Amino acid sequence: MADALLALAPSRWFAIRHSPLSQHRDPAMARLLLDAAAAEPASLLSRMGTTPQGLTAEEAAARLRTVGPNLVARERQQSPLAELIGRARNPLNFLLLSLAAVSFSLGDRRAAAVITVMVVLSVTLAFVQEHRSNNAAARLRAMVRTTATVLRRDRNPN
Repeated sequence: MADALLALAPSRWFAIRHSPLSQHRDPAMARLLLDAAAAEPASLLSRMGTTPQGLTAEEAAARLRTVGPNLVARERQQSPLAELIGRARNPLNFLLLSLAAVSFSLGDRRAAAVITVMVVLSVTLAFVQEHRSNNAAARLRAMVRTTATVLRRDRNPN
């Protein structure tokens, strides 16, 4: 059994290194989280200053005062204008609009108009689809309730 677990360790590490955690905004926090995910349970408990039996109520209260509440981070929702700008900022759109400007300056107004309309339609459709999917994802996140079960040990284990 132990050999089977050791054989899985490299694939587990690969999965952890290529998880969304590795794309965390704060590289130091990403490294800390990846190291914690790959650590052996006993080692991680020791690093965190706890035991498999949990913390006492006093220890938990002290950590709450020093570290703060353990809250799940939420993504800030973008405004529709920011979403639209995000969809428009695309190298292909810039290239096509440059081509439209060149066509216009060479006197081919019809080609310039067609290219511009194609870019506007593309950006508009992408914006509408992304806005709808962001709203659907927000509704799904609102339905999810995050709960945790904690262990509290008695101060005197008698």
